[in-house]
Amino acid sequence: MLIGSFIAALGFSGLIYVHSYSALVLFEIAIATGSAFVSGADVALLYDSIGEDERNKVGSLKALGNRQFSLLAGESTAALCASLLYAGSFGPILVLNAGAAWAAVLAATLLIEPSRQKMAPHNHW
Repeated sequence: MLIGSFIAALGFSGLIYVHSYSALVLFEIAIATGSAFVSGADVALLYDSIGEDERNKVGSLKALGNRQFSLLAGESTAALCASLLYAGSFGPILVLNAGAAWAAVLAATLLIEPSRQKMAPHNHW
């Protein structure tokens, strides 16, 4: 998640300086690469943290639901705010978007992978 969010943050930061089609293509490649690294990793991290304890499982399943709600609420709020900001200039939207991408990098550095039982290197058929 850290690598993907870092690549995406670089892409969004570079979008501020895009003035040609080739630069826009490079931006899209960076965003696609970052998204590929992050895609599913957040849900996998939450799912791995559920564990076998039933009390913990209920809270973790709520966290999965809250993640989906937060994602949709954030996208809706961002769309409304961006339309208000776009009335003046497109520049502040790009700067805020880059800032949000760097906030994701910071959040990824604070994540701790849960401990889990690992398979033996042999005899797991």
